[in-house]
Amino acid sequence: MPLVDITHEMGSLNFASGSQHEGYLGEGISEDSQAFYDEVIAGRGFPVESHAQRNGVLRAGDATFHNGWTLHSAPTNNSQFARQVMTIVYFADGVNTFADMGNGSREADFRAYMPGVVPGELAASPLNPVLYP
Repeated sequence: MPLVDITHEMGSLNFASGSQHEGYLGEGISEDSQAFYDEVIAGRGFPVESHAQRNGVLRAGDATFHNGWTLHSAPTNNSQFARQVMTIVYFADGVNTFADMGNGSREADFRAYMPGVVPGELAASPLNPVLYP
């Protein structure tokens, strides 16, 4: 959910349609992930849907919803403004976190969003309450 209007210059979301059916494709977010996923998308023939092509811009308070396995990205932000957004991720109660985060970006996110949780153990922290048992 954007907290500010996301203009064309800022770059809106792109989704690789159908990629969610493949599950985890073997790469986390890193400096090399865009090239990796571009190759996966081209190799498997996933059509890329751009929010900007469909609706123009995302306005503050709009929302997009997608399966967590859907490959998605945003192009380079060519504006002087940050793309401020709020993200909510739902997962099943009883899920364990990755034992190996795989890269520094994932480790930083883990520390920020799973305080007090040991890698590989139950994904349960004050920032991740059970919404429905």
